[in-house]
Amino acid sequence: MTIQDWGAVGELIGSAGVLVSLIYLSVQIRLVRKQTTLDSELHLTDQMSRHIEQMGRDPELARIVELANTNPSQLNEDESRRAMWWQISFLHMCEGLYHRFKNGHVSRDAWAPYERGLAGLFETGFLPKWWATSQKLLYTDSFQKYIDEELPKVASKWKYDSADTSTD
Repeated sequence: MTIQDWGAVGELIGSAGVLVSLIYLSVQIRLVRKQTTLDSELHLTDQMSRHIEQMGRDPELARIVELANTNPSQLNEDESRRAMWWQISFLHMCEGLYHRFKNGHVSRDAWAPYERGLAGLFETGFLPKWWATSQKLLYTDSFQKYIDEELPKVASKWKYDSADTSTD
């Protein structure tokens, strides 16, 4: 074999090495993407749990949020303000989740229950009234567009009902 023949064999082996490296990298990228999605979904669950846990520790907050979702006219000014801040916080969490979902970091399966819950909250009298004000400018343009144009098409399959919380 001549030096040129050895050069051709070396190029062939080098090409095979590059191909194997590309396959390995694609597998690794898929695994990292899957792990990123799982981490994002775990973070979301933890964040939502802490948010909802506030009501478990504060019966007054639970009563206020319940009234905001069922009969907001029974809230006084301070209670309305407190309910508003709780729901603003919830919307900010949903906005972060929405952006993660849109960027492929949260699965459709993980996003769907929050989307239905969000749609249910927008069926109450309290949140839509607040959203109709300039306060919605606290959120990104893409999230505002989602709430205004896409969310109304979502079947909530959920509407807050205090009777749903009984443990009988």
